[in-house]
Amino acid sequence: MILSFISAVAVLSLSYVFVDSALHKFSAPQHFRAALENYRVVPEGLLRPLGQSLPLLEITLGIALLIPAAREFALPGMVFLLSAYTAGMLINIQRGRVDIDCGCNGPARSEGISLWLVGRNVGLVMMAGWVGYFSTLLPTSLGTWSLALASTVVFIFFYHSLTQLRTNNKLQQKVHNHV
Repeated sequence: MILSFISAVAVLSLSYVFVDSALHKFSAPQHFRAALENYRVVPEGLLRPLGQSLPLLEITLGIALLIPAAREFALPGMVFLLSAYTAGMLINIQRGRVDIDCGCNGPARSEGISLWLVGRNVGLVMMAGWVGYFSTLLPTSLGTWSLALASTVVFIFFYHSLTQLRTNNKLQQKVHNHV
């Protein structure tokens, strides 16, 4: 019961993170393309196609994760994207370029890259691994799915609260530095 509940929360949470991220990128495509360009790891000729296709891929993977027959294809795609995004962050952190926007949340919640975001992505990869390993244990009862949905709402609240706190901290530091 507990493993199936945790698996259901992981499926719903991962799906939400991917769909939400894609919607931010769709709503501000120029912002996302600029973020991709600022990473300086993608050849210029690929910026436009990637800027257009990555949000579509993210929303497709997020929805596919909810479909049992598509889950085995969605999970490797999610792990690949998260790993690629994490590699881009680590390359730029190594270069000392932590002031660039991660491109995760759109212009309203612009956030510089950091080891915290790397850790978040590693956690999401671990969540995907959990789902892959325990996907046969997903619940069959409506009650367990309902409880998992409620728990996912709590996860989303904390996920966005942490993101907003990081964004506010960044803004506060900018104000403090200009005073």
